[in-house]
Amino acid sequence: AHFSSLLARLFGLLGKLMELRNHANRVADEPIPQVNQEKLSSLSDAVNQLETLSEDDRLQEYYRLEKQIHYLHSALEEYRSYLDANTPYNSLYRIKDLLRGAYYFDLFLQTTDERLDDDVWFVPPDYFGSSGQFVKVFRENGPQDRPEESIDQILSTYAPYHSEYQSESGRMQVFLPDTTVTEDGVVMDYTKHVSGEEQDGVLVPDTLQLSEVQDLSEDSAMEIVQYCPECFQILPGDIDRCLRHEQREYGKIHSEPHVDTTVTDRTPIEQTGDLTLADLEAKVSLESVTLEITPGRYYGDEIGVAYDKDADRFTQELKSPETPLGYTTRTRGIV
Repeated sequence: AHFSSLLARLFGLLGKLMELRNHANRVADEPIPQVNQEKLSSLSDAVNQLETLSEDDRLQEYYRLEKQIHYLHSALEEYRSYLDANTPYNSLYRIKDLLRGAYYFDLFLQTTDERLDDDVWFVPPDYFGSSGQFVKVFRENGPQDRPEESIDQILSTYAPYHSEYQSESGRMQVFLPDTTVTEDGVVMDYTKHVSGEEQDGVLVPDTLQLSEVQDLSEDSAMEIVQYCPECFQILPGDIDRCLRHEQREYGKIHSEPHVDTTVTDRTPIEQTGDLTLADLEAKVSLESVTLEITPGRYYGDEIGVAYDKDADRFTQELKSPETPLGYTTRTRGIV
């Protein structure tokens, strides 16, 4: 319904655009080209297809099948790694591979409303490097495949405003949520760029959409962008000021995420002296990001954009919405 109403608004604007073209033709030296409706027609077909799929369980069934394939593939990869050793039962690393294979197979069974008889815990390869959960990352103007990244990367590599420099000169991929200026400060909004579900008060993402931004310093690789000093949205290269606040500044933006980890449940298993082995459930959330901005300046066509030596570096906090981005995890540890 949301896409249908948006499509209706676009078609409504089409009539105004054609009327504007007719008025422009009266004073223009050359005729203005006809309004191209092919892309709108293609968009209409896509919306109709989505609505048809959403009316039954086919779309949900597709996502369930995709998840099943992922879990089975992960289980087989871990089992293959286990079998690569001549005597895997003598290697702690290979035993961990086998346990991870069982973990992914249990996740597969859970998609069919079954599970293994005993609880199976995820065993990270390096203990701190992964949570056993993944998020699909879409890069603007990038390959059509959807590479999966460990979900803990949303708090570091893919945290808001953390730039990922591309091999192509002058291009960066950045997670840029919308922002709203409130009385309490600037608040991020993940609605348009993240899909997922809420669990224990955090938004656990299934997909994350990155945006491509241009490094205005070009070959100097200073990572300078144009941004709005009010809402701190990074502005595309084809507009010269924020459409909401009519402002623009240049600068290099470095992002520092602030992460909160809360143990939500603790079940003691064994105790020796002051040490307790326990099953733990934890919630990890992105509470805010601090932007450190190094001001830039346009020095004319010959030099272009570079750092502004007369301006001081400053910081700006962007707060997470009421439901922050994050994930939940289960593990076993000593407390």
